[in-house]
Amino acid sequence: MADKKQLVLIGGQQFGYRYDTDRFCEYLADEFDITYICFDEGKPKVENGLTHVVYLSIVNKFIRWFRFINSVIREARKNKNSVVYLSYFLGCSLICIFLPTHKVIMDHRSGSVTKKEFKNSVLNFIMRIESVFTKNVVALTTDLKEFLHLPKNTIVFPLGSDILSETNKSFESLDLLYVGVLKGREIHKTIFGVSEFRKKHPDISISYSIIGGGDQKLINEEIEKYNLMDVVQVLGFVPFNQITGYYENCNVGICYAPMSKYYMPQPFSKLYEYTLSGMAVISVRLLDSIRKINKDNGVLCDDTPESFAWALEQIYQNRKNYNSEHIRQEFADFTWKKLSEQFREIING
Repeated sequence: MADKKQLVLIGGQQFGYRYDTDRFCEYLADEFDITYICFDEGKPKVENGLTHVVYLSIVNKFIRWFRFINSVIREARKNKNSVVYLSYFLGCSLICIFLPTHKVIMDHRSGSVTKKEFKNSVLNFIMRIESVFTKNVVALTTDLKEFLHLPKNTIVFPLGSDILSETNKSFESLDLLYVGVLKGREIHKTIFGVSEFRKKHPDISISYSIIGGGDQKLINEEIEKYNLMDVVQVLGFVPFNQITGYYENCNVGICYAPMSKYYMPQPFSKLYEYTLSGMAVISVRLLDSIRKINKDNGVLCDDTPESFAWALEQIYQNRKNYNSEHIRQEFADFTWKKLSEQFREIING
């Protein structure tokens, strides 16, 4: 077999904890020698036997940033034909400048979504400027590409998932699942809806599992306010190898975030995990969800407690419309295995 091509990946998280990049490392290992550069965040190290992982220690912010840039450049220069694929971070255009003869691909997975509008505007503007320094730009959606005003030749490369559950769900009871970060997502607003559903349908079984890192204070306050301690469990961070059981046992996935202009072009990564697990979905009306959610796979709502309560009622009333096999089939093009072929084309293109 001919020598493999060299691929340097910068995924933004410790190896083993960013699922899309980790899966591509497995799917592309037959064609590429892959080096993954990340910080050692103190989490248990994950090895797949296919990827060379370079861990950097975490020090103060400036030194950390400088060492990271330097490590990427050093690894790339080991092979003049290596390709660098980096998930955007502030200042990453320096890599493009210092590697003028290498193919560097800058991937925009997200715009800035803080609660400070001025900060979002500034950071999004910087993203736009930095994209000028490479010929190869990737964005998560057409909406994000347009919102950030990225170059016209920007390639759209969507989110996806593996099939985390092959169980065909029954929808006669409601077993809700939220997986994601808690900071800024206003998940506490969904608790009201669970309370309303339980009051209206006391004989219908309902449970709600909330998984993700971040401040749980407001969520716990709402749980106590509506006396839902036996219905809602807040689990905090759960390692990926322990999370699949929740996709197996739950039947309704929750995609929830404020409907601000900064969130609107962002797709929910978990939407694809939920649907490819055969689950129905409740999602706020972000642009990607509006295109993907229909009467056969879920319900759209606004970012208010009352609208979420309405959506829960709609899910239950429409329960006979949902078929796990049909939902999976509808999203079959978004499996990581299929998307890895597009990832390969982006690298080789």
